[in-house]
Amino acid sequence: MNYKELKFLIIGATSGATLAIFVFLIFFSTGHKIVESDNLIARIPIGENIAIAKTQEAAPVVKTTYPTPKPPSGKVAGATNSDNVDPSLGIFTLGNDSEQKTSTKEKSEAPETKCSYQDDSSPAKNPDIIFNEVNWMGSQENSNAEWLEIKNISSKTLTLSGWEIIDLKEQIKYIFPNGLELPQNSLYLIKRGESTLKNISAPIYTGALSNTDEGIKLFNNDCSLVDLVEADPKWPAGDSKNRLSMERGGDLTWHTCTAKSGSTPAERNSNPPEPLDDEQSLSSADPAEQDLANPDPEPASPDPNEGAGETTPTSTPEVIPEPEQQTQEVVDSDPVQITEVMAGTASSTNDEFIELYNPNDQAIDLTGYAIKKKTSSGSESSFVASSRFEGLTIPAGKHFLIVHDGSYTGSVSADLTWPTSYSLAYSNNSVILYNSEGKNISEVSWTEDIQDQSYVCDSRSCSVSSPDPQNSSN
Repeated sequence: MNYKELKFLIIGATSGATLAIFVFLIFFSTGHKIVESDNLIARIPIGENIAIAKTQEAAPVVKTTYPTPKPPSGKVAGATNSDNVDPSLGIFTLGNDSEQKTSTKEKSEAPETKCSYQDDSSPAKNPDIIFNEVNWMGSQENSNAEWLEIKNISSKTLTLSGWEIIDLKEQIKYIFPNGLELPQNSLYLIKRGESTLKNISAPIYTGALSNTDEGIKLFNNDCSLVDLVEADPKWPAGDSKNRLSMERGGDLTWHTCTAKSGSTPAERNSNPPEPLDDEQSLSSADPAEQDLANPDPEPASPDPNEGAGETTPTSTPEVIPEPEQQTQEVVDSDPVQITEVMAGTASSTNDEFIELYNPNDQAIDLTGYAIKKKTSSGSESSFVASSRFEGLTIPAGKHFLIVHDGSYTGSVSADLTWPTSYSLAYSNNSVILYNSEGKNISEVSWTEDIQDQSYVCDSRSCSVSSPDPQNSSN
């Protein structure tokens, strides 16, 4: 290429650039706009809508739908009171093997705690929601692995939004999430810490249950007491040594879990143990209780041939010391009696009392005595623990009044109370008085509805009458 040819190319390139600039200015000076669409630049008069054809098709957008992961089948779970989680997840219905349910309800966080354990009101007489199982002792691997389970025993689905569970020391303050609906015959479980029941997804609560002198209450969203259970001073059931949970039976009494696993979280409760006869009860009792129930046996009669030739007659008897023999005769012939029982009124279902009577001409020491409640199926449960009778006596020819703590409204003062969590049924119930030797010395049973009335008994029979409680002072 010579000098002239190179000069021509440079001038041409320069002219081309100048021309491009000139054309660009014309676009803007003539009321047009430049539109770029993918690989096409177009000149469009302002105010006109002109479709632009792309030089090549864009790749179609493909949306892939993935199935929603399912939580473990047959496990209880639920929303915590801090996370905005679907509150209907994890409801487990007994007798139904279906997966946990999913809901599309709008969710919101639960309100702040508003109820207090110090509320002295009485629980519902026939609650729809109950404490169903309490694992207050932890597990073999971890004593802190505690959990609580409630159950809907009604015939309908119930909404538990804003309900609360609070313990005696108010360390545990669990609030049920908004939107939580518990179907009939279904369970809801909460647990202490992630390490508890690792195979069950459930909401977490903070705080811990004590093994003694404890209690838990279930309140509805109006802070009305629905159910409670107390350790006074001990829990009504459960075994801390063998790590066996405390379960509710069909009659709503508590029993220690009989399942091999030691507990039944998210499952049907185990059957209560068969009632023990007196001999079995004796063999399974604590050594201290056996000492009370089995005083030192009477010494064997002397051998008639022993000591032959001695001046002491062989017929001289050796007997139990006289005071013990006399006391036993009094108990056998004239035991303390249950003389009146009231199981509540229409206005106050827990306005209850049990009246005892000492027919003897000497005071009776009640230390070691106890009262148990028996259902129509024959199942017995502690009602007034022997620890409450410690050091108390009934004067000769006097009554002794035991009432429902915090709920009794009578004008006659009580000599003793039973825990607020225990109550009598209007019908098909029994109360049994055991003496310090563990013997059933008085039992009163009723089948008819005695609401607003009492069941009055003498040594021969019982009948329905107007309440007339008497204490040790009258």
